[in-house]
Amino acid sequence: MQWFETQFGGAWLREFHAYSPLHAVTVGACALVIALACAIGRRSPEARERRVRLALGWSIVAFQLFAAVWRLLPAQFDLNESLPLHLCRIVVWAAALSLLTDSRRARTLCFFWGLGLSTQGFITPMWNHGVASVEFWMFWVSHAQIAGAAVYCLSVLGYRPTRSDLLIASVTGVLVAGGVFTLNMALGTNYSYLGAGQYENRCVVDLLGPWPWRAPVMVAGAVAIFGLLYGASVAVRSVVRVARRGPMAGRVTEAA
Repeated sequence: MQWFETQFGGAWLREFHAYSPLHAVTVGACALVIALACAIGRRSPEARERRVRLALGWSIVAFQLFAAVWRLLPAQFDLNESLPLHLCRIVVWAAALSLLTDSRRARTLCFFWGLGLSTQGFITPMWNHGVASVEFWMFWVSHAQIAGAAVYCLSVLGYRPTRSDLLIASVTGVLVAGGVFTLNMALGTNYSYLGAGQYENRCVVDLLGPWPWRAPVMVAGAVAIFGLLYGASVAVRSVVRVARRGPMAGRVTEAA
């Protein structure tokens, strides 16, 4: 880190601040990489697209294994942060499976949990680690992998959520939240914001009241977000269908 500071300088190597130019650049870079991966997938023949998808999926697995081992090393281990109980550390495995397999359930969780909840990390990142830290890259790469897999499933693989998918995402989410909440009580931790602690950066969770009463509010809010996502998906599909039928309907009328 000292070498980086000597060569390049700048507090951004040591610290990250929400809504700073670095925040904007980082989110923009993530969006660009996601768009590029989806563009390559859409323009590739079926066999090549499958290779691209598998490469993306295995890259998620490799990076997440590295991140998991890194957090568990004695020098980095912190009971409050190192366990794989944050939502993003759970759903990222669904993101990998959504690309490596044809599992609809994995794509469902990636869509609802990833786009609905994990994208909050892009808006209010909870860490202040700078670019020269491993933690910076673990946080941002993980969130880009989650969002990227969800967008890839939508734009390239043609995933479209159904009411059954909404039910699965909601029920599974409630069960997982209950398990994490229980572990937080036992360990005195705050994984997935379902515990009593506070993080360095403020986020929307801070507006939901004190613990433990905010936990059921969070779960209800998550289910409501899933419903909104499903409703938005249905609305977009309806608009697309109408747009596609419009010119054809016009030709039929002219022919008559």
